Amino acid sequence: MAYIKKDCFILSFQGVCGVLSLAVFTVLISLIFAVPASALNLDFASWRILSSAHFNIYYHNNNDGFARAAAAIAESSAVEISRTLNLKTIPKNIPLILYDAGDTPFGFTNVLKNKMWVSIALPDPAELSDKIWIESIIRHELTHYLMGAKLDKFIKLGTGRLIGWGVTPMWFIEGVAQREESGWNAVKDSAVRTAILSDKFLNLSDLQIFYFFNYQGRRLGYHIGNSMVVYMAERFGPDVISKILENTSYFKLNSFNQAFKKVTGLSLNQFFEEWHIRSLEKYKKQVEGKKSITDYARPLDFHGGLNISPAFGRDGKNLFLLSNKGRDVRRLSLFSINVETKKTSKLIDNLEDNYFLDRGSEFILFCRKSRNKFDNLVSDIFRYDIKSGAVKRVTRWLKAASPVYDYDSKTIFCVQQEAGATNLCRIDFDGNLRERVTDLGYNCAIYDIQIPFSQRPDPDKKNEKIMFLNYFKDGRFSVASLNYDKKSTDYGKIIPVTSSDSMIIKPRVFIQKDGSYKVFFIRDRGGIFNICSVTLERRNGGFDISSRENLTDFRESVIDYDFCPSYGRLAVVTQTHYGSDITLLDAGKKYAGDKELVSGPGDADDIACEKTAERGKLETGETVPSHLKGSASGTSAIKSSSSQHKYKIIPYKNNLKMEYLIPMAGSQSSKSLFGAQGRFADAIDRHIIDYQLLAGSSKYRNLTASYIYRGFKPTLGAAVYDLVRDLRPGVLENLRGADLFLNYKLFDTLVIFDLFAREISANSISPRLVLSKPELLNGENKDRGYFIKLLNYSAENSIDADIHPLNAHSVMLYHQNSTAKFNSFYRYKMSKLDVSKWMMLSGRLKNTIKARVMLATSSGDYDFQLGGHNDLRGYSTRPIIGRKAQLYSLEYSHLPINQPLQFKILSVNKVYPALFYDIATTYDDYSRAAWHKSAGVELKTRLLIFRKTPLAGKVGVAWRLGEGHEKEFYTAFDLKF
Repeated sequence: MAYIKKDCFILSFQGVCGVLSLAVFTVLISLIFAVPASALNLDFASWRILSSAHFNIYYHNNNDGFARAAAAIAESSAVEISRTLNLKTIPKNIPLILYDAGDTPFGFTNVLKNKMWVSIALPDPAELSDKIWIESIIRHELTHYLMGAKLDKFIKLGTGRLIGWGVTPMWFIEGVAQREESGWNAVKDSAVRTAILSDKFLNLSDLQIFYFFNYQGRRLGYHIGNSMVVYMAERFGPDVISKILENTSYFKLNSFNQAFKKVTGLSLNQFFEEWHIRSLEKYKKQVEGKKSITDYARPLDFHGGLNISPAFGRDGKNLFLLSNKGRDVRRLSLFSINVETKKTSKLIDNLEDNYFLDRGSEFILFCRKSRNKFDNLVSDIFRYDIKSGAVKRVTRWLKAASPVYDYDSKTIFCVQQEAGATNLCRIDFDGNLRERVTDLGYNCAIYDIQIPFSQRPDPDKKNEKIMFLNYFKDGRFSVASLNYDKKSTDYGKIIPVTSSDSMIIKPRVFIQKDGSYKVFFIRDRGGIFNICSVTLERRNGGFDISSRENLTDFRESVIDYDFCPSYGRLAVVTQTHYGSDITLLDAGKKYAGDKELVSGPGDADDIACEKTAERGKLETGETVPSHLKGSASGTSAIKSSSSQHKYKIIPYKNNLKMEYLIPMAGSQSSKSLFGAQGRFADAIDRHIIDYQLLAGSSKYRNLTASYIYRGFKPTLGAAVYDLVRDLRPGVLENLRGADLFLNYKLFDTLVIFDLFAREISANSISPRLVLSKPELLNGENKDRGYFIKLLNYSAENSIDADIHPLNAHSVMLYHQNSTAKFNSFYRYKMSKLDVSKWMMLSGRLKNTIKARVMLATSSGDYDFQLGGHNDLRGYSTRPIIGRKAQLYSLEYSHLPINQPLQFKILSVNKVYPALFYDIATTYDDYSRAAWHKSAGVELKTRLLIFRKTPLAGKVGVAWRLGEGHEKEFYTAFDLKF
């Protein structure tokens, strides 16, 4: 993933007259108080730098071995990717930051900052490929970085990368990265096939901007881009990628289209149509002769969207499942459905998949991600009591997933992530780590642990202490067994019982009445996932496969399932263009006709018995372990890492460098401003210096600079500024001064404390104060004091939260004080409470009601001036003034209008129309409150500059009610890059 992300500037403006417009005081506030979404700099971490020929690897938590492996992978990958891009010279000192704090996998390349970040956390099994997982992530992000280096050819300091990225479509950028990341696999094939055969694939305009779509569409955009680039390379040769980039110009908005036609002889539309026809032919042939699951049964009528992880209750009548209810993100809730009456109950919100359902249906063990005190998402285990509905937290910041209850020891097995590895652990219900069963390296991964459910007539008979799990190693998938009996000589060994070069996921294991083990799993067969099974019999301490069976052979890919042996039912989850459906089937019927074999240890399988590998076996002088011999480039990279003299490791040094300096242009109140914006920072953003220098006609200017230190909590900083702006229409204001501030994230609440000393224009005083206290006009023109602000905000969605939050809330407490002890021009105190709540009325249409309440009071030389698009809409030109204020607002937002307009520079990505009603009053203790009302309509929208950089805001019209019905038109936008 590559995008442009700025931590410390959010530039707001009213009235779009150019690419950028400014409301400079909002710039100032954003500059001072911006806090990153995730704390990529840890105050407790001891960072180090590993230097290789072309990379500086920044890491912490003493992950020396992992850093060496990452450097080796990065060096070998850089050579291969540079060859694809025809990059003559690989840049030096490429910053690669390895982040090991949470267990949320991510990787991103910031094009403007020119840095790569990689989380040392393993992805979901469906995201794994034919390479070691860390190799795939590094290759993807490195492709973005090197493509940016190729685009940064004529204009330096970030501008070339910015413009080059702007004229290059997103499908090409991500498609090339996906192609370099890993080979084409069944996950990608299933996604593209499902979209094309359902005629719901993204069009060419959608593919320019797919990153701003909801969860399903965003993922699909990556896969379609990959498919198009693969076809393009096959059709025109692998050098077509570099030739298109070399013929793309900064100075023409449609230069990519022209370069594409020059190199291939086809227009983009012609190529897209050809790719679609070929893909349609391919996928029709792929599913030829296969039946749809809908030919056997209708899916459950449930929320459209992602529906996964079905689990039958003990009576077989209740089905538990996870669903995102058609929302924009993978935010899952647990539901229970009575399969006979179809009655649905929601049990828990916000949990991960792979929960454990007690065989008596009395409790559920599940995982939930929450932010720790360093603002990192970490998974922990919780217990849900089905009868009472009580939720108890079991672990705290353990990075634990896939809980399974062991009825013999009354403890919990789980998979823990640590230092790029997954390992099996045992914990008790107090959250204490009792035992670590395995000690695997980063090249392996375990998922979906299962203690077999027994169907024997005697339930009290003790079973062997053997569990099964999904095992991934060096690009090879398998179902494996693991002995957790400490008395056994095989304790802790992972032994694959069935494996394949194709993907094998989601094992489910049952002990049958004859004592054999029935193992179900999902397997890729010709690019389509279906359910298979094998029967295992214990023999001489190992397993023999006595029978194999393909249970399903649907045209749709099966992505999850559950089997109820007591009632012979199957709950099958199949992929759809909008997410997934769940269908209930009779397990006794046939859904496949062939008997294709599934390999086991007795077949040509080079993995017979996997002993637990030691983490970090990458020290100097050691031979390459056998468990690193799966990926060619990865293997050669690991070999090179054994030569320690190539890598120099030193403690971290704060070396500030100029990351970018880009030109800026904009307007405010019909006044043009021109200048530049830039940043100095060290590699891990411990020290950040941002500055903006803009000037224009009528003495307008915006000179701001800030310094932020993020070396420990709280974040500390300082800002200086000199601003000339419009306070009100026709009233010019000058504001200059300095602030010292600190930010602290207390759980989900941001706490800000600020000391300020400002010189302000006399005309900044409210008109009412001028009339009541004219001596203020001859005062010292100083405003010195402090303020404290507490802000708690959360939204269920992520993609559209900037324009249309779902089930969100915002609570803001604010207090400011400027007193005589600071020799102030003003002498006042003011406090404000501002609460907003967004409530979604329909999960399918996303209709939302927003209710807002603001209460404020002040004393001394301060008056509230309510008016403008952030408060009482329709009163910008005549705000209401007083020492106490109340504001109430009700807003209804309808379903979105998607992509109504496409321009060359600005394109409309999404529009949410909203109706509002505002009522507010300001008054003094001695005056009667007069209520002012307005109503109107807003179009909340996201514009995209070059179809990438988001410009979020609104266009509105408001009518004053009861005062002549004056009408006011307004606009407000935030440029967030």
